[in-house]
Amino acid sequence: MILVKISVTHTVFYKPNISMVEFMCDILNERSGHNSNYRGSNSRDDRNYSLYHQNHPHPHHHNGCCSFRSEFFRESSQTRIINPSSVLVAVAITQLNLLIGTDLETPFDGVCNQFQPDKLYKSFSLSSHETKVFGEAVKGIKVRTCHRAGVVRVYRVNSLQLPADQLWFQGKDEEGNERRMTVAGYFTERYGELKYPKLPCLHVGPVTRNIYFPLEVCMLDTPQKYSKKLTEKQTSAIIRAAAVDATAREHRIAALCEQAAFQKDSFLKEFGLQISPKMCETTARVLNPPRILFGEKNHYSDPVVVPKDGAWSLDNQRLYVPAICRSYSLIAMINPLEQRTLEAFCHALHHKATQMGMGFPPWPDLLKYARTKEDIASLFAEVATEYRQTGTTCDLIVVVLPSKNSDVYSECLIINIKNNLTIYHLSKPKSNEILVTVKECSDMVHGIMSQCVLMKNVSRISTATCANIVLKINMKLGGINSRVLADSITQKYLIDVPTLVVGIDVTHPTQHEERQNIPSVAAIVANLDLYPQLYGANVKIQRKCRESVVYLLDAVRERLVSFYKETHLKPSRIIVYRDGVSEGQFAEVLREEMQGIRTACLMLSSDYRPPITYIVVQKRHHARMFCKYTRDSVGRAKNIPPGTIVDTGIVSPEGFDFYLCSHFGIQGTSRPTRYHVLWDDSKFTSDELQAVTFSMCHMYGRCARSVSIPAPVYYADLVATRARCHLKRKMGVHETDGTSDAASMISSSLASLISAGRIADVRGICDNNRDNNNNNNNVSDQKYIPKKYIFQDGPTHSTASSNNDAVLQEFVSVTDSFKGRMYFI
Repeated sequence: MILVKISVTHTVFYKPNISMVEFMCDILNERSGHNSNYRGSNSRDDRNYSLYHQNHPHPHHHNGCCSFRSEFFRESSQTRIINPSSVLVAVAITQLNLLIGTDLETPFDGVCNQFQPDKLYKSFSLSSHETKVFGEAVKGIKVRTCHRAGVVRVYRVNSLQLPADQLWFQGKDEEGNERRMTVAGYFTERYGELKYPKLPCLHVGPVTRNIYFPLEVCMLDTPQKYSKKLTEKQTSAIIRAAAVDATAREHRIAALCEQAAFQKDSFLKEFGLQISPKMCETTARVLNPPRILFGEKNHYSDPVVVPKDGAWSLDNQRLYVPAICRSYSLIAMINPLEQRTLEAFCHALHHKATQMGMGFPPWPDLLKYARTKEDIASLFAEVATEYRQTGTTCDLIVVVLPSKNSDVYSECLIINIKNNLTIYHLSKPKSNEILVTVKECSDMVHGIMSQCVLMKNVSRISTATCANIVLKINMKLGGINSRVLADSITQKYLIDVPTLVVGIDVTHPTQHEERQNIPSVAAIVANLDLYPQLYGANVKIQRKCRESVVYLLDAVRERLVSFYKETHLKPSRIIVYRDGVSEGQFAEVLREEMQGIRTACLMLSSDYRPPITYIVVQKRHHARMFCKYTRDSVGRAKNIPPGTIVDTGIVSPEGFDFYLCSHFGIQGTSRPTRYHVLWDDSKFTSDELQAVTFSMCHMYGRCARSVSIPAPVYYADLVATRARCHLKRKMGVHETDGTSDAASMISSSLASLISAGRIADVRGICDNNRDNNNNNNNVSDQKYIPKKYIFQDGPTHSTASSNNDAVLQEFVSVTDSFKGRMYFI
């Protein structure tokens, strides 16, 4: 039988048929980050007030706007990017019949109009920063010209050039005489005076040809996919808008099927096909949650907790294996008069950590204040010096940020001390690059654990917030928060027999990042204990968009050795949870990665052949499930309960796969995870494997909830994401928009490797020669750009490419002190 899934994809497009001047205004409005008015020609003088003025009330608190990015986004024709409804139809063979699954899409609106095209005056021009921002946004999009009646030409934008009244070229006047003229002068003679001659021109068409158009004579072409990285707030807004509860989604899907009118489709009739408008009904089971075991028993609570709706309480619970933090430091980028806020936070954190059994000082060893982000470097040096002079060790650095994505966050850990952890409070957010630098220095340079806390959580500290912070700190310092209490199945497969549980994930560059030669990053994590709760990680760099892990052999061998060192036992069983593999890649990935795992085992011992179970974990699908009877649903969103298993009806008739919803849907409609068992030497029964997988979803250490995928897969995703950020920063690519920065193109790490003679052919890694051909007037691309990185998939490399791979691998390698520690929590 066949299952037909109809889904609505979440694809963001540029809105078509708007002028490039409008597009420019929306770009600058979006990037400004301030709620301010644009000061037009009615100002006291004619200076260019294109900068963003603070302390002005936002003018758009009216109907037809939706809150977004701390600004207000218009639902008018001037929106820059949209997310229109589009229907996706997928067909799959199942155990039942031909089914149709439908899903919904989220509308996406544009930006506020701090810059308004109808209020720009003739002498309006862009600042250098605005030119750079707009140049990065406009590159690669398609535009059509509108200055000649009845003649439409479509071009792709190469770059942003000088203003029309400053960009000169060799052309012909109306009499056919060649002479130098400006673009503005040319258009004035041929088509009339330009309205905005000081706005930049677009360089379009073949790169080798000098084809320029003023912004005002160009419009965005038909809908084009928006392939650049959305900001964190944009992504959050889409997620919030897409969070439709189960009941509403079910009704909207039914309405969508009715509107499709499949019964009237002539093509279906020709093939004798009929599609039922009703959803498929199948039988599901709900697994009982595993019991969670905390530390020693106390007078206030039982250490054994039974989750309810996928969650359990941390009240009065003690950590299963508490770590000890002997010292930490605090750096605050706030007004020293607000020290009471920091005191309250430190005391609350100490109280909660002590209550949960973890040793934690009541007050930091060092408390320092910073006024600007430039102060952070000197303060780090001061902290390091004072600890060295006293001969003591700093165990923790907690960075308290005023908001996510702050420049201070970027600066704070770049000068980390070689101790173990410290607490910082920072402010004045300016860019989105901070987390990368903080963790880069923490993970890769100085080997110091770090924990970041938002200022909003410091100022309104709560018991729950402190408990969550303690959970993270405890695991980073080597403790265990809790473990799943063994039942007959988990005891048999996870405790009695030493088992290595492996999580593998590969992150790939976006379409925009592919042009920057960003490679793919593979992360392999595996447990270090018998429970399993503690994990170590390996990161491998490989050719972009290659799904199978090329260097899996080395990573698995290291994970096996680490497990043996910690437990003094060789794993008698290996369970692999593999994320991010599509069905068309199953055969290739299984063949290559199973070979790597088996070879890693044989390299340790010629007779070491543990049984391997290989499971693919899929979250990116469009299957949604609804309870037939409302009484069976849970939560305000009326979702299916945690532990729901579906392994009949809508699954494949070949092989072994099942759907498991292991988490509680807090908002929106829960998406169950699909598991494909591609290989099983251990001969699990379906019930046993489902129970083990459900238990693994309760072992995620960062929260007191079950999660949607097994913990090792979640950890692998965290490791891969962290490593990808490190790699992009080392390659000089901003996390925010994929653009390169000259100052960071050749990082200090790469420079030191070159000077030390560890790179055979520097030109094979990046070409620092600036290409000046046809770029004399280019104001947006005057920067060093990495030209080429070489990646080899096989074990044999040429000397140059091997060195290149080694350099890239070093970009994501953590310090020795972090190996075997959960720095990624």
